[in-house]
Amino acid sequence: MKPEAITEYTLMVTQSRIEGEPVTQYGVRWKTSVGEGSLPNLTEDKQKALSFLDRLQQGQPEPIHLKDLAEDFLEECYGPPPGAP
Repeated sequence: MKPEAITEYTLMVTQSRIEGEPVTQYGVRWKTSVGEGSLPNLTEDKQKALSFLDRLQQGQPEPIHLKDLAEDFLEECYGPPPGAP
């Protein structure tokens, strides 16, 4: 039996300026044996980012599902986006 590939998920920190003010935003990076990528600037709340990262590390979802999982997580944290049904 072939062992499952592990996806390495890590915290990503981005420094930027919004309306002239310094802002730290958090996202996630992923890396597998066949590729890597990132989903930057998910939140300015480090604890929320770490919570999402923990879920990814525990659940080991395929990176193709990362965007949908992030949208669900952010809606859980902050509510639906403006104008959502």
